Amino acid sequence: MVIVETATQTPVGYLLSPPYHGHGYGTESLQAVADFAIHHGGARTINATVTAGNLASARVLEKVGFQLSRIDPDAFAIGGVCYDDWIYTYTDA
Repeated sequence: MVIVETATQTPVGYLLSPPYHGHGYGTESLQAVADFAIHHGGARTINATVTAGNLASARVLEKVGFQLSRIDPDAFAIGGVCYDDWIYTYTDA
């Protein structure tokens, strides 16, 4: 992740190989990145996008303190099928 000193909002993303799912690695690493971005990187808000239906990824975000802030309907299409995006936000409170 790149944090620009003047940015107050920053996006975050993560991807874990299936053998590492369910061990808490995503939650632990996301918490560390969010804490760093807020406390040392100057970010006030962190945004994450999840494809609707990806409940495991949504759960990781929620465990760290992200909240669902909006749903972008038909955000993208693959093979003629449209998918919504869930937009989560973590704010320095």
